[in-house]
Amino acid sequence: MTSRALAQRRQDIVLRALRDAGDRPVSLPELRERGIPNPAAVIYELELAGYEIDRVHRHGRLLGVRLGSTAAPRPDPGRGRRFGR
Repeated sequence: MTSRALAQRRQDIVLRALRDAGDRPVSLPELRERGIPNPAAVIYELELAGYEIDRVHRHGRLLGVRLGSTAAPRPDPGRGRRFGR
């Protein structure tokens, strides 16, 4: 399996977990149990692809992540985000 195919497979697993959870945050250890060795990197890749990912905190600690208001990626994920300004 190519690295690109492996990355896509991991993204699909994370998206499925987030969709199945609905409003419940999914913890990083839970994603690791589903076979995602570095879930934070996969979440970042999904954000770069245009998915809105909400981080849920309680008392300053990360409980988990969930899909934002839309389960589909934004049409143009690169627009509106400026780095270095």
